[in-house]
Amino acid sequence: VAAAGSAGALFLTTALSLHVLFLGLFALLVNRLPALNAGLRLKRPLRLSELLVGSNAAIGGPSTAAAFAAPLGAQYVVPAAIFGVAGYAVGTALGVGMWTALRA
Repeated sequence: VAAAGSAGALFLTTALSLHVLFLGLFALLVNRLPALNAGLRLKRPLRLSELLVGSNAAIGGPSTAAAFAAPLGAQYVVPAAIFGVAGYAVGTALGVGMWTALRA
């Protein structure tokens, strides 16, 4: 039967995709708002583009951060990628630590 996949629950799939979308938006807001607030309150405030590249490195990782930083200039690409990799390392360590603590 060629149309066997059409029996899937379209409503449930759409409802789940909306939950995933809102979870992603919530994660972005939880990351971006404190980062922007802290970065703009420094003695030498960072530029908005620098703050957004740093926030993107924290959420999206090195590949999206480098792509996001490229239009701003070559001097932003390598630091964005490095901080994206550092975010992966810190996030992995925290995740393994939480898994170990909650497993017991």
